[in-house]
Amino acid sequence: MSNKYKNIIIPEELDFMTQKTIRKHKRNKRFITSLTSVAAALVIFTTSLNVSYTFAESMQQIPIVKDIASMLTFRTYENQTDEITSTVTIPSVSIEESNIDDFINETISSEVERILEEAQVRAEEYKDAYISTGGTEEGYKEKNMTVAVDYEVFSQDENHLSFRVFTHETLAAVYAENLYFTLDLNQRKILSLEDLLGENYVEIMTEKVLADIEEDAKENPNKYFDDYKSPDFKVRSDIDFYLKDNKLFIVFWKYELAAGAFGRLEFEIPMN
Repeated sequence: MSNKYKNIIIPEELDFMTQKTIRKHKRNKRFITSLTSVAAALVIFTTSLNVSYTFAESMQQIPIVKDIASMLTFRTYENQTDEITSTVTIPSVSIEESNIDDFINETISSEVERILEEAQVRAEEYKDAYISTGGTEEGYKEKNMTVAVDYEVFSQDENHLSFRVFTHETLAAVYAENLYFTLDLNQRKILSLEDLLGENYVEIMTEKVLADIEEDAKENPNKYFDDYKSPDFKVRSDIDFYLKDNKLFIVFWKYELAAGAFGRLEFEIPMN
């Protein structure tokens, strides 16, 4: 299937229409994590999924950390339409004596629903463009258009829980999205970069990133865009980050610092 997909001959008209569709729907490549973005409670989202999708459910318990926090797979399901196949594994966080787990779970649920809806629209438009430029239903099915949602745990111990929810879409890699959460389990709070680095966190990150880029650029002079050379360059205050092995890593979007082939660039930032 992979070889067949890679060797499909695509009409020039379809390339144009596809790029037009991508430009039309291109959006900021990070999740919105503010409370105002949470549009539906977890129970509402669960109900809508059960109404809208055929579920293949799997519940998986991950060991509880000293009875403080647990993370388990909330739903694993697959949905298939005429245009696209969606496979979703949604994590759920449970933290004793806290309500931040409600916020996290509701945010994840709301964002996943948005992602699936937008992916369906793009797939429908792509299919229409494919058919209108001479493609066939059979040819479209061979493309195996999919969107996947999954999660990765970076660290989970008695002090911290750090993880991300990520997506991948075969229609275009530009739609890959990531949602990061890092929690202090002792204080029952979602950590910010200011919590970890202090009020001068932007300056601390910028200094370290520039030093690392300058060092790396000696061996890879054509890797980075020239933006970092500007005297006004600063690391974004809302940059994604996670903790792993008691180390802090910040993550730049794909295409933010370098060509897309280099992916999402990460930098380790020393903590006090």
